[in-house]
Amino acid sequence: MYKKLKTYSKQSTLFTAVTTLLFCFYLTNNSYTAANIAFIVWAITPYIFLAFLINLAANKVTTLTAVAITVITCLSGLTSFVFSILTHIDTQNGLVFINIPLWQWTGLLVITLPLVLLNKIKD
Repeated sequence: MYKKLKTYSKQSTLFTAVTTLLFCFYLTNNSYTAANIAFIVWAITPYIFLAFLINLAANKVTTLTAVAITVITCLSGLTSFVFSILTHIDTQNGLVFINIPLWQWTGLLVITLPLVLLNKIKD
């Protein structure tokens, strides 16, 4: 059962990364300047690190923790992107797209140490 949870977490991370990539292509208007490529890489990197964290899970506790982290990270990223794209309320709306990965990275880095320590627990 826990292998299936890891598989679902990996699949949802991949889906969110591809969706974010499509949002980035939409936002950059298919203009591939160095700044746009850096923005695309910045937006995708939390999901690459999240995939690494999912692979790091070695027991039941860490697998369930990794699933919870995946759900929170993926939902927060997607809802933020969708909300910011669909509603153009703020004149500085573009700053949101830079800050979404920043907050995702912050959460992932904070949770990395406890996840590594939880891996030491025996089943």
